[in-house]
Amino acid sequence: MPKFTYQENQLFYRRQGNGPLLVILPGNTASSICHQAELDYFSDSFTAVALDYLGTGLSDRISPMPDNWFASCANQVAALIEHLALGPAILLGTSGGAVVALNCAAMHPDKVRAVIADSFTPTLTPQMLSKTSLRNGPSPRKTRQLFGNMRRARIGSRWLKRTRRC
Repeated sequence: MPKFTYQENQLFYRRQGNGPLLVILPGNTASSICHQAELDYFSDSFTAVALDYLGTGLSDRISPMPDNWFASCANQVAALIEHLALGPAILLGTSGGAVVALNCAAMHPDKVRAVIADSFTPTLTPQMLSKTSLRNGPSPRKTRQLFGNMRRARIGSRWLKRTRRC
């Protein structure tokens, strides 16, 4: 079972395939097992990885859960990318996982190549994202530039047709 240490806790992740790094992020407190079909599908072209955030799935339990859930999970994703040492990642997030992906891109732009955000609140703006980060995130202008560049990444259209929910 692949795990790595993050702030004295063990984080579990699933990994399949070879190629550019694609990190698949579950929504809120869902587990990486919910994305086994996506791991299977994308592992033909990517190093596909799905993470269990702290307190979920097979990762260590924590109490209490952090008030800044999305920012905390974004830091965990950045730590996973660093642990894997495969360069910047494409982040694919659904629901709360999309919010985590966007936070990760705003907080750790050097670790994120692109974001595919599916089924999340449409009222989340770059200005809101830069206010949610734990660290000094990029300015709203830089955040808009970052997300503008990321819109050009297109690997999600085939995936959207094949998704399934837990």
